[in-house]
Amino acid sequence: GEAGKWMPLSSRLEGADAENFRWEDFSLSGLPPEAIEAGGRKKYLRLKTEAEFRKALRRNPDDIPTLHKYALLLYNRKKDIVTAEQVFQRILRLSPDYTEALLDYGCMIWLRYKMADKDRKNPNDLIQAERMIRKCVTLLETAGQKNARAFSKLALFTDAVHKDRQEALEYFKKAVDCAMGSAD
Repeated sequence: GEAGKWMPLSSRLEGADAENFRWEDFSLSGLPPEAIEAGGRKKYLRLKTEAEFRKALRRNPDDIPTLHKYALLLYNRKKDIVTAEQVFQRILRLSPDYTEALLDYGCMIWLRYKMADKDRKNPNDLIQAERMIRKCVTLLETAGQKNARAFSKLALFTDAVHKDRQEALEYFKKAVDCAMGSAD
């Protein structure tokens, strides 16, 4: 590698009863070879097609990050909202506090409400969307994590739905602080 470049490493035993271990790039730790070749889990999941997602989920049907990326593929690329919603619901049954799914599913439901004809709007969609987005932000804040996207989505929601400019501004400021790398 390059001189002076720092890379976090992890060690992994070669087997359950093995005494040998090997060092590996921490960001690639424990990934299958095809994910390592792609440059990591996120890059690997972005390259996958629907058929590849289905194959991966047959091997491990409860892999939450793979389910999440599959739901996003169904929603964003395939425009299969019904199946995407089913996958999001499954994720949240498996892991009710999975913040990425709470945020994305909450935003999906909110968008569904916004785009529905006036006579087809379901007020429960707003309640459900707000509950998920707020839960996501609360979980992140409780864990001491900062997520500019979560803060900005909550700011947009409070401004658009509740017309609460003060609360929206507070969350927009938090989003900006996150994006700027501020510790405050």
